[in-house]
Amino acid sequence: MYEIRDPIHGFIKISEWEKDILDHSSFQRLRRIRQLAWTDMVYPGATHTRFEHSMGVMHVASEMYKSILSRKKEYLIDKLGFNDAGFDHDLTLLRLTSLVHDIGHPPFSHAGEGLMPKNPETK
Repeated sequence: MYEIRDPIHGFIKISEWEKDILDHSSFQRLRRIRQLAWTDMVYPGATHTRFEHSMGVMHVASEMYKSILSRKKEYLIDKLGFNDAGFDHDLTLLRLTSLVHDIGHPPFSHAGEGLMPKNPETK
């Protein structure tokens, strides 16, 4: 396990697999895409990136999953036949999908979407 210090969430633990994703150039480009587009022109402190946001989403989604599990684990086991291996698998999938949810985000955040064609095959 690795830990990354986040200014909002404190230390976020990441696995080897998650670290490999974070280190990939496709994910690293998110460091250059502002979460709030040009909002920092009006609010100078609004400078966080899609990179930071994606790690935060992974962390918060994981905490939500663990909270639900702590309250409903017996129900999920008894009524739906879930097991610990399934819970671990689902948590891994949740963390990975949360982490990469913005990986295809265009430059300039949503502000540039109007410039992109709806159907790339029709120009």
